[in-house]
Amino acid sequence: MKTTAFFLLLLLVFGNLKAQSPVGQGTYTLNGSVSYESVTNDGRTVNYFRFEPQIGYFFVDNLYTAVSLTFIHYGYENSSYNYYGFGPAVRYYFNPDKKLKPFLGAGLTYMEMKNGSTSKYTEIKFSGGVDYFITNYFAIEAAINYSRAEIGDSDYYPEDDVTKAINIGIGVNFFIH
Repeated sequence: MKTTAFFLLLLLVFGNLKAQSPVGQGTYTLNGSVSYESVTNDGRTVNYFRFEPQIGYFFVDNLYTAVSLTFIHYGYENSSYNYYGFGPAVRYYFNPDKKLKPFLGAGLTYMEMKNGSTSKYTEIKFSGGVDYFITNYFAIEAAINYSRAEIGDSDYYPEDDVTKAINIGIGVNFFIH
């Protein structure tokens, strides 16, 4: 009798979990993306590697808010630097009932570099892409991102500088219902 009740309880719980939308209200998400970009400015080329994990929550269907952590490593000639940052992000998903879900997103990140000198900057980022859901709990992502970063308080840059960039990123998303 206890075994039968246990299996019925499991069926009820997992049956309800499977029926939920992966982008529905009350869902948590843990995701991360990596991207590479190469920026040329005034004849110099800087190569960036970016890793950006996020943890988010769907307060309403199709729309999540997240906290983003950012790590950027960039190299220029014989030098390399590391930036660390955090900030809020939002994303809206379209086609909630399909396996392929396009999205639009935006984020704001405050970053700081300490590598013998100090630089701080603020970045606003807009993204568009698509998540392909392999299961209701796991998706693979491809995105195109546009960012505008304004460098403020800096020992490295003599004056305020603005950098604009477009990059392509790939990532994975886990959804916890």
